[in-house]
Amino acid sequence: MPTKAQIRKSDTWILNFIKKANSYFRRKFKVPDLSFTLHGIKAGEAELLSNTIRINDELWRYGDPEVESTIGHEVAHCVVYQKFGIVKPHGIEWKAVLSIIGIPNETRCYDKSIKLTSVSKTKKKKDKK
Repeated sequence: MPTKAQIRKSDTWILNFIKKANSYFRRKFKVPDLSFTLHGIKAGEAELLSNTIRINDELWRYGDPEVESTIGHEVAHCVVYQKFGIVKPHGIEWKAVLSIIGIPNETRCYDKSIKLTSVSKTKKKKDKK
């Protein structure tokens, strides 16, 4: 689990990304909720209907830039959905929003040099008890 300081930092990054989108598009986007409940090999995901970003807390091992970039990547998905509706997940709208919020050169997929561990099925079953 991230520390309180890491959660505050993450919330600040989200607000800064949303402020940039608000300023550019001259409208108010809903600020996504954030949780660090994602496990396995994904770095992050955006749940568009609930406007929630889920981040794998193992990213903190790789430093603030990885977490900030992943949060920005997911915020861009939320902004795109609010502005354009359902479009190609990593299409031109998403790339444009990434640039607007200050994350240039983001790729569609996660940086493959970072290894996120997968939670085993055995562990998941034990956690449910």
